[in-house]
Amino acid sequence: MRKLSIIITALTFILGYVNADEPLSVKTMNLKIKTVNENNNIFRVQTVKWWYAENQKIKNRLECETDLCAEWEIKEHVSGSIVIRANTSIVQENDPYCWDLYGGEVIIMMPIQKVTIVMKYQNTVCS
Repeated sequence: MRKLSIIITALTFILGYVNADEPLSVKTMNLKIKTVNENNNIFRVQTVKWWYAENQKIKNRLECETDLCAEWEIKEHVSGSIVIRANTSIVQENDPYCWDLYGGEVIIMMPIQKVTIVMKYQNTVCS
């Protein structure tokens, strides 16, 4: 029995040493986020934030290359349950001092690759 234990220990050491030079690869899956209206048409928004469901204090803001985007992406490794919230405001055509506010939110369990947020009218504010 002692010989078997020594052989197993030696094999474990040799196999570990042989594979030590190989890099450990972790596959990162980017999450693609799309914002649409209630008719499933593209709806460009100003901000998208995400956070872990159990920690609402730390919110991550996603970047967009223009002022408004309908497609966003989380490029970092994320696991567990997360909340994604999108917001935008649209100046009313007949009153430049009033904005219609739209928002949408999803709660998902990672890992997934795509999610769609449906934007809904929330309120109007005027200055």
